[in-house]
Amino acid sequence: NTIYRGFPLTNDLLEEYMSGCRANTVYQYPSLVASSKNRQIAEAYGNGLLIINVMSRFAQRALWSFSQFPEDDEVII
Repeated sequence: NTIYRGFPLTNDLLEEYMSGCRANTVYQYPSLVASSKNRQIAEAYGNGLLIINVMSRFAQRALWSFSQFPEDDEVII
């Protein structure tokens, strides 16, 4: 399951993320994180984009039925 999280970054932070992130590396979030199943929706939130491969279907929950913006196809991980 692939989901996406977009966020705004300054050029300096974008460069730092680009140099520090590596493909096929496992990262853990210390808290709940909102994201979307729709890449285009996530890209609208800024110039940073995390492409997240969720390792377990139990690690994400759909929020569209609770969301003020159901068209965002939001999930929480």
